Amino acid sequence: MIGLLTALVLFQQKTMLENQGFESGLAGWTTTGAVTVERKAPIDGRASIRLGPGSGSAHQRYSVPGLRVLWVGATLKPSAANVDAQLKLECFDRHGKRLLSQTAHPDHGKDPGIYLKTHAFTDHIVVSIEHTGEGSVLTDNVILTDDDKGRVQHPPQVDLIEAMRPIWKGREVSNESVLLLSAAGGQASGKLLFNPIRVLSVRDASLGTSYRQGQDFVVQGNRIIAQIGSSIPIMKDTEFAKGEFPWTRLDGRHVFVTYEHDDTWTGPLPMAQGDRLLRTISLLKTKRPITIVAFGDSITQGVNVSGFRNLPPYLPDWPTLAAGELKRDYANPNVRLYNVALGGQTSVWAKENARDLVATLNPDLVIVAFGMNDFWSLSPHDFRRNIQSVVATIRRRQPRCEFVLVASMRFDPAYTADPTYVGNLAGYTAELAQMQGPGIAFLDMDHMSQALYDMKSQRDLATDPMHPDDFMARWYAQALIATLEQQPAR
Repeated sequence: MIGLLTALVLFQQKTMLENQGFESGLAGWTTTGAVTVERKAPIDGRASIRLGPGSGSAHQRYSVPGLRVLWVGATLKPSAANVDAQLKLECFDRHGKRLLSQTAHPDHGKDPGIYLKTHAFTDHIVVSIEHTGEGSVLTDNVILTDDDKGRVQHPPQVDLIEAMRPIWKGREVSNESVLLLSAAGGQASGKLLFNPIRVLSVRDASLGTSYRQGQDFVVQGNRIIAQIGSSIPIMKDTEFAKGEFPWTRLDGRHVFVTYEHDDTWTGPLPMAQGDRLLRTISLLKTKRPITIVAFGDSITQGVNVSGFRNLPPYLPDWPTLAAGELKRDYANPNVRLYNVALGGQTSVWAKENARDLVATLNPDLVIVAFGMNDFWSLSPHDFRRNIQSVVATIRRRQPRCEFVLVASMRFDPAYTADPTYVGNLAGYTAELAQMQGPGIAFLDMDHMSQALYDMKSQRDLATDPMHPDDFMARWYAQALIATLEQQPAR
């Protein structure tokens, strides 16, 4: 049973549009053509509307800014199998210029739905149901959800300069995440990347609660061990989901450790490729305006980092972290970031939306980061063709645009060991590596993530089988900054 607050939120989300169930007839809707209210045999409740026979449409406007995640759906019942109708969502700027248009049709009796992030320059959207031709379509329950409505932007409760200090450099690691796991009923423990010579702090996921060495935990080598009876967060192996493609949420279950060490990182590192991105580096150094667009899936959107979950310490998504670091590094206040990434999307979606979502923003640098949703069905060859299409589409409008192609972190090996899926994701890395050259840099989070998993565990660094936690998101951001560096002159 859901709580009262949750029910209220869901109800509010489903009533973004006025009179979405047509219980008040056509109130709130603007109609053209053949549109009538059906009260004798409605789909649901007391009334539905009928479009047709002939052409008819009903639409409604909703004020919403850019870069908001929306979903719109409707129940559409055609009068015959050959009768069609469409659900449409259009984004407009404040001058009334249409920026983006997406449509969906009923598919074998399945109601249509549209899931998108609004164009960055959006002022309002228009949701419409349209029918042309013979027959008619009965329509009801037009639902619009706005995932970001009411979201409060909290300032990060972390030192962002410290958070962006490369983890592989220096002798101090800040807020490294560890999942203290109890296996077979044993004492819960987890590994650090390095052997600490001094532990400075161990805190919960909010960074608001501290734990005491000797009382709540002890350190043995690079392992943190929870003390019996302590309130320090732990997780039992019996809490993990079983079966095919097991999915367990881990956000909020980690502890975050700050410590000093004498070890040296021996794993793979991002390669400085600023010499491939000369225009980007020039814009940054001369403090001219530069527009960066992050184009990817949920990892790039920032799903499950604390800022996305609206929980302390409110760490931003990794592109936002990186953009802030560029502003500081180059003392350039004119760095503008648009994060158009959207959860669940693939390189096919990227190819189809590169023009409207990215090229229209006139970007100077585009971060392209897909793969985690492609491995189910797409060969490495087809993945590369889609990414090549993305680059070509954007360069048709912005010939001087430069790119960083990001190979995705790997999923939890316990999620699936299917050789096709594992091979696809690895194949994407190889294909992207072959695309690097003048104007195109390559960031290999694939091999870096595997090195981290080998030293610790994927579950130490993620909120579920596919999404990074705050610590891993920082690694992404730090690796991007390192990629944008130039090789030192010989």
